[in-house]
Amino acid sequence: MGDSITFQKDETDPLYAARQVLLTAADMHHQHPIPPDARTCPRSADEFVRSLLPVLRVLNLNQEELYFFDPKLGAGECVSPRNEAAAHAQLLASVGKYAKGEPSPMVEAALGLCRELGSSRRRPDAQEERMDSSGAESQATGEAMLEWASSRGADGCLKARTFPGGLRGAVVDRPVEPNDVVLRVPKELLIHKELARASEWGQALLTAVAGVDDDTLAVLWTIHERNDPDSTYAPFWASLPPRFDTALGWSGPALAALGGTLMLDELLQAQRHVKDTFAALFPKLSDALPQLVPARVFTWEQYLWAVEVWYSNALTLMFPDGTIRDCLVPVVGLMNHKVHAHVYSYSRLDVATGNLHLRCLLPCDKGEQIFLAYGPASNQKLLTSYGFMLEDNPYDVLPISLAADDDDPFAPQKAALLQALDLGLDHFVGNMPQRHLPPRLLACLRVLLMDEQDFENTQCAPLDGPIGPQNEKRVHESLGALLEGVLQEMPEPSPSSDCSEELLREVLLAHRYVRSQRDMLSKILAHLQSA
Repeated sequence: MGDSITFQKDETDPLYAARQVLLTAADMHHQHPIPPDARTCPRSADEFVRSLLPVLRVLNLNQEELYFFDPKLGAGECVSPRNEAAAHAQLLASVGKYAKGEPSPMVEAALGLCRELGSSRRRPDAQEERMDSSGAESQATGEAMLEWASSRGADGCLKARTFPGGLRGAVVDRPVEPNDVVLRVPKELLIHKELARASEWGQALLTAVAGVDDDTLAVLWTIHERNDPDSTYAPFWASLPPRFDTALGWSGPALAALGGTLMLDELLQAQRHVKDTFAALFPKLSDALPQLVPARVFTWEQYLWAVEVWYSNALTLMFPDGTIRDCLVPVVGLMNHKVHAHVYSYSRLDVATGNLHLRCLLPCDKGEQIFLAYGPASNQKLLTSYGFMLEDNPYDVLPISLAADDDDPFAPQKAALLQALDLGLDHFVGNMPQRHLPPRLLACLRVLLMDEQDFENTQCAPLDGPIGPQNEKRVHESLGALLEGVLQEMPEPSPSSDCSEELLREVLLAHRYVRSQRDMLSKILAHLQSA
């Protein structure tokens, strides 16, 4: 065994330089000599392994986390749930690679940190994060799909289960520890767009119609497959819900309830794209190919369902040859989403077998519902792709556009300073505790609100902190006024609407979304006032 734990440098990663700046500023390194006692003493091993977490948090920062990261707060604590999971997963993998399968106090220490993370994130009600997702999904079809997948080589410890409210999910049939494989799916069961293109039906359509892109072909093939009782994947199609109820299918009342939010414009664009694509295909395609694409099967409802299947169930996977494909994966869809999930990493197929292996990061008791993280998804993304949202979602962000004053006598100097600091005018505020206000947003405002005195007596570089007390006061007042304006454009949903049984579920979700956006803004305004 070597004398150090080394985290590899990937200089081709577009975020490598930004992470390296943070590491250097914090005197952190990629190589960490192992103290002699850590090889044999559990206490020393625990201290050493814990000391690696801040480094791994920085090494695993994604683009959004880098933007919100405040060097003054550092990486001593959780940056985000996604980042914390990624850091623990890399820690477990790195220490395990060092140990080479041999018993090691450091491996036990890393496993202990994962258990500790699981204990800190365990909630009394395992269902609370998806009580508003589509219900009444059949446990029987889930069990039939599991039996079918098992007969074709899938292996794991998942069982289908229906929970209060009609929500289907998965439980484990044995205790699961960190790093345990909970599901293996053979590559032959992965459904991807190349499969649709290579199918007999897909080839017939491509021969008859020129210029059909892969996304459209996959949707049309999915409709054909769903309605073919002899389909190889029939048990999988049958296990999917008859309706997904994503925001792609929202109607007038729900859209009206989104008034004043950015989601409304982006959702309307997405809906228009789906509808325009369908209108360009039908009825022309069914008229030309009635046997291959019968109109009674290829309806708008079936088309929207197939689009939602790929929106809500596709995983982006890297194959052993390096190709990246969106895949529908039987069994995986049984697991519901949770921010603090048991399974986080599932983006690469096993190099040796080409199969998909899902490992637990957090422990899960026998009979407990097992959750999968669908990614660092905002509520807008969750509603559009999956049809549910989370209260106090840490991944919610709100775009903020700043404007320079062309009449400002210091406009040229400010523009030059912004350029030198690589600061644009488009920014975000976020919902992550202690990280609502990104340093780059504050720095940009400090520059835009500089006066003559600030130029003469700057106390600090704008990215490093306040450049002066009066300037900082103007920054907080200006940002507060801007956010108050955004808040005023979002009308408070009627309190009585939550009590009405006649309102559509989608309207209630739209109201909840608006309320969550307002709550986030109010929280940030309170943070500004306290600062």
